[in-house]
This record gives sequence, structure tokens and C-alpha cells, in this order.
Amino acid sequence: MLAVREGFGEAPPSRLRDLTGDRFRGRVGMARPRFGTTRGHMGALLATAGTAVFRAWLEAMAANGLRLYDGNSTVVRAVTEGELDVCLTDTDDVWAQQLPGRGRSRPCSRRRMRTARGRRACRASDRCSSRTPWRGCAAVRTAGPPGA
Repeated sequence: MLAVREGFGEAPPSRLRDLTGDRFRGRVGMARPRFGTTRGHMGALLATAGTAVFRAWLEAMAANGLRLYDGNSTVVRAVTEGELDVCLTDTDDVWAQQLPGRGRSRPCSRRRMRTARGRRACRASDRCSSRTPWRGCAAVRTAGPPGA
């Protein structure tokens, strides 16, 4: 998932390769990919895009100032507090950050975070249809392989 800071102003990124552009220099973060779900996400991107494309994307991200954090919850908090414009993360960490009482300086609300398509991300407590649990929950935003 790509989570974009509320009030970003410009068109949000729609592809992972968009994150290598100048407008995102030093403003993108993700959890360290050595463990956890981020490692799985990187493995899936490698398998989907192929070694050459994946390596080129990672090198471009590093050259563009990709910032690594200790975990997904930390990188999501960096977006909600304005330290970053965009992060690669999990839906559950976005939901958790939006629960009342979260955040360092003030509680976060649904208005604080938007998905890459500019729609509000849902909290886990939002009511969705029991037959289609993800319908209406815009928090799920996949961004295809880096070369797509």
C-alpha cells in the first residue's frame, strides 16, 4: 500500500516508479526490508518484476533518498506527522494510526491519511459489508511492480 500525506497537494503517485522522481526526493519511506511483512513485499516485487527491474528500482529509490524506519507503524506515523509525503506500508498500520489517541502530538482521524488514489483510508472499525469485507475500504492500494 502507498499511504500519502493528507494535504499533499499534487497528484499522488500511482506507480512505484513514480517514487523515484525529483518531487519525492527524500520524502518517501518504508520499514527496513530485512524482516516482517516488508521483506515479503520486497520478495513479491522481485518475483513479479524480475531481478533487473527490481534492482534498478531499488537503486533509483536509494539514490532519491529513500528513508528507512524500524517498522511500518513508525513510517506511517512519519507520514501523518508530515515528516514524509509517501510511505510503502501495510493497511493495518494505517488503520492503527488512525484510531483515536494515536500519534505523538495529537490524535489522528480519518482525515489525516489518504491512499495513493486520494481517497480516505478506512479504519478497521469502519462498517463494511460482511459478504464483501473490503468493499468501500479504500485503504487497500496495490501499486504493481516497479517497472509497470
